[in-house]
Amino acid sequence: MQWTLKLERIDEEGVLQSRAIGHIERPELASEADLGLTHEDGKYLIRQIQTEVTCDQVQAFIAKARICSSCDRA
Repeated sequence: MQWTLKLERIDEEGVLQSRAIGHIERPELASEADLGLTHEDGKYLIRQIQTEVTCDQVQAFIAKARICSSCDRA
């Protein structure tokens, strides 16, 4: 079985942005050892989420910091 994890974000203008950030493949259930995600799967997904959220936050911060608080220009 395969799954695709999508992360959705609504920006300041209310626009929905969706990105596929990870793919998980697990064998068909042959025993209880195949049930759910592996520890490595979980670590991979958390890394992908952290990367996306951090990049979006940094980009938003840089965009805001480029505007002069006195004259509202770049």
